[in-house]
Formats: sequence, structure tokens, C-alpha cells
Amino acid sequence: MNGNVVFWGGCWKVKMENFINMYYKNVMQRNILSDLSLEREKEICMSISTP
Repeated sequence: MNGNVVFWGGCWKVKMENFINMYYKNVMQRNILSDLSLEREKEICMSISTP
């Protein structure tokens, strides 16, 4: 659950800073098993944080 808290805390930065997106791409390339879950959480994050 702590991981989720950290993720949602950084969610707003994802909207504002493009380099965060590149960081997640880097992470996903290393952690292929987590790829789908990361992408899904990111999509949910984007839709929720969109005004």
C-alpha cells in the first residue's frame, strides 16, 4: 500500500513534468512484469487528475 501512496503522491508531477514520463518508461523497460500494472495505474491517475 505504501507503494500506491508514493505513486499517487507523484501523480500530479506526471501531469506537469514530461521527464517523469520518460522515467516511468525507463522503469517499465527494466520491470517488464510490472509494465501492465504501471501503465494501468498511470492511465487511472491521468483520468482522475484531469480537470
